[in-house]
Amino acid sequence: MKGIRALTVLLSLAIVSCTASCAGEAGVEIKDGWRNKYGYIDKNGDIVIEPKYGMAHEFSEGLALIDNIGYIDKNGTIAIEQEYWDGNPFSGGVACVLEKGGVQYGYIDRSGDYVIEPRFNHAFSFSEGLARIWTNNTPEGGQTGFINIAGEYVIPPEMQPFEYGGDTGDFHEGIALTSRYGFINSNGKTVIEDGRFTDARRFSEGLAAAQKVGGVWGYIDTTGTMVIEPKYDDAGIFSEGLAAVSIDGRWGYIDSAGDMIIEPQYEDAGIFSEGLAAVKIDGKWGYIDKNGSMVIEPQYEDAGYFSEGLAPVKF
Repeated sequence: MKGIRALTVLLSLAIVSCTASCAGEAGVEIKDGWRNKYGYIDKNGDIVIEPKYGMAHEFSEGLALIDNIGYIDKNGTIAIEQEYWDGNPFSGGVACVLEKGGVQYGYIDRSGDYVIEPRFNHAFSFSEGLARIWTNNTPEGGQTGFINIAGEYVIPPEMQPFEYGGDTGDFHEGIALTSRYGFINSNGKTVIEDGRFTDARRFSEGLAAAQKVGGVWGYIDTTGTMVIEPKYDDAGIFSEGLAAVSIDGRWGYIDSAGDMIIEPQYEDAGIFSEGLAAVKIDGKWGYIDKNGSMVIEPQYEDAGYFSEGLAPVKF
């Protein structure tokens, strides 16, 4: 996705004029009511869960977060009722949620029961056994720390909150990004100093994208050493050996040596997951394999990554 922030997320078949229904470029029948809705496809591009959601996330631990915030299973059946204002995907068996009418976040299990009662002003998913929380709703007014699955502070809430949603400020490979683009370990100790970079992404496969003064991006290792020369307009995380990078407004993919594997040609590009990556061509999203071959033709308004065999797409 743009800037790869996201991870987020995350997705309309090219529609020709019709009354009741019509067919897209790939022969998929476009039914009334699907326009601007998210559904789920498999890696053949077949619709598995009918498009009917205003928002949909990737599946995680068998459940997917949907609009009005609730969770569905892979049959499209509501598994946890839409009772929340906000929520995150499941991770480590729990998900953080904000109840409708509530003011603080807590963590529920797959039955929808609280395992950590609501007491945080903002909260994020667990990653590597730790979850990031805020003591205030805004980065300007609060502090951040990390809790364990018992709800106990492992790193006290004494740091400036990270402004990012998603997993950007969470622990990956034992390291988490701070609000000033440095990195800490799971003890809260600084391992890469703040202020060396003007922006950064999380670590993945031993590398993290980092922006130097002047706006160009390269990749650092866990010591903070620049190992892939800063020369990209934007850069994403490594996944399955490849990372999306932008040069002169077009996205392609490099390997961990910095060699261009798929030449820059896309308007936007996502991460590789389960062998495929979402890419945008002429305003539509499709999926390529690691050879750059188009596997699912561009036909969606938005597209997430594949997880547990399914990907959310917007029609």
